[in-house]
Amino acid sequence: MKPQPTRNTALEKFLLAMTLLFCTTQVLAQRPTAESYFGLKAAANFSSNSFKDPSLADYNVKSKTGFAGGIYYNISFSEKFSVQPELLYSQMGSELESTVDESNNASLDLGYASVPLLFKFSPIERLGLFAGPQLDFMTDKKINYESGDDDDNVTQLNSIDFALTAGAEFWITKNIGVYGRYILGLSNQNAQNPGLWLNDEVVTGKITNSAIQVGVTIGFPAGESIYTPKDSDGDGISDNEDKCPDVAGTANNLGCPDMVLYYSHSEANLDSADMMNLDKVVTFLNNNPSLNIVIEGYTSTEGESDFNQKLSEKRANASMEYLLSKGISKKRMKAIGYGEQFAIGDNDTEEGKIKSRRVVIRVAK
Repeated sequence: MKPQPTRNTALEKFLLAMTLLFCTTQVLAQRPTAESYFGLKAAANFSSNSFKDPSLADYNVKSKTGFAGGIYYNISFSEKFSVQPELLYSQMGSELESTVDESNNASLDLGYASVPLLFKFSPIERLGLFAGPQLDFMTDKKINYESGDDDDNVTQLNSIDFALTAGAEFWITKNIGVYGRYILGLSNQNAQNPGLWLNDEVVTGKITNSAIQVGVTIGFPAGESIYTPKDSDGDGISDNEDKCPDVAGTANNLGCPDMVLYYSHSEANLDSADMMNLDKVVTFLNNNPSLNIVIEGYTSTEGESDFNQKLSEKRANASMEYLLSKGISKKRMKAIGYGEQFAIGDNDTEEGKIKSRRVVIRVAK
């Protein structure tokens, strides 16, 4: 005699889990500097079951393809670490092929509301690695036979499965990514033995779930960062965007300090003060071998524009020649003269003219 359906409390347990999930995300989201982003997922589930039962010796267990999809909420704790609760609907199960009678072939179709809690690590930009626990609440179950008969007498299978999951994601754009993960069910779905009948035969052994999930993820920003990016030199430019993270600089110079030489007269020669400043540039470049520079020469507006153009080029080249003499490779430098076209200050005054007679050394972009 087949067992009669028993009261299923999966819905109540699922609703309780959703309440806890909602409360957790709200607490995290309300942190003063919390960043979060929510998103959608759609994927294919390649699932299977492990049957530890001698009565299934005449069956080959094969994977079946199902759908998985839902929503998630990601909360970052640093540039590399975040936590991500999810709510997904997952189709699981397996194909059972009889080696004796093809009419006994069947498909075990299981549906779950899945709640993974992923702990994520991003070793490099765009790539994320994750792992975590997962609770699966059974929402539907049925055995479909190749003969056309259906049987929903699987009501005593466990309504909850505890699983572990791990995988990776790669963001193709800022908002669209692809991911894959493996899901390993740890709970015996047949713990309330007998929980499954197959062709009027009782399956008494252990049953566990597993799946490979491959899909697409779409993210939507929902807040500000839970962390403040590190700014070692305190110049307002985060280290990950600062070409000189240990020296205060300006945004226009990619976080590096402005390096400017001023000239009192219409000349291009370097004085001792200029050389001392250029020695600091030498030290800076030696300490930052991956950086290149652009040396820009400028003049005031007095005099002929052709003369000023040539003078600005001489000023830029004079600084580059000095840096060359100190061992800085020419491949790391570019000298450009802009003449009087970017004069600054009031060029009707001597003070304004001095501000315009300058060489500016910038970090190359």
